[in-house]
Amino acid sequence: MERKNNYYNAREESKKLFLALDIEKIAKNWGLTLDDEYLYLRFFGIPYRVRRSDASVLRDNPEGGEPIEGGFEETLSIFDLLNHGDPRPSASGTFATVNRRPGKPVSIGVGDGEFFSRFAAEIDKDPEAFRQSCLKAGGTEISLGDMGFEFTVFEDLKIRIKFYYSDDEFPASLTCLWDESTLSYFLYETTYYALGFFYNILTKG
Repeated sequence: MERKNNYYNAREESKKLFLALDIEKIAKNWGLTLDDEYLYLRFFGIPYRVRRSDASVLRDNPEGGEPIEGGFEETLSIFDLLNHGDPRPSASGTFATVNRRPGKPVSIGVGDGEFFSRFAAEIDKDPEAFRQSCLKAGGTEISLGDMGFEFTVFEDLKIRIKFYYSDDEFPASLTCLWDESTLSYFLYETTYYALGFFYNILTKG
């Protein structure tokens, strides 16, 4: 219960911070649609709207009906992206794994360690189902590992995921390659929130 409350509190605090920003300037810098009630955007290809009055993040319901309120991971990711839009960053088109210099991560590759090992193990049970989920989520199949896909995170920021099947010697592995300009879009910690959300979407099909 305490962990859930911490997530809830962090989400609510991020809303307060967002409401203090110049939303019209954010929309202009990112080229996003804005009306009297909502700011509209896509996160991992999924349509979202942010209510201007209370900063509620709403995701379109794929089954129709009322939109779904965004959870902790997607809400913090979206607000962090929007907060880094002045000046608007540009993607490099070059992808990299983790590369640390003293005190500063300069490129991101989440998934090499244990953080996403549970996702890799789940995918390994039915790789074709995961492949279909990637295609359904708008992924472009690329030559990378045993299975590779490229996705658009937000505007021109993209990621590539690389999956290797398990064998007699090694467990299945899942790695994410981020654009080298990722830290101009959002914080290092946010890459974990964003991928945690997206991998859940993919593995749930």
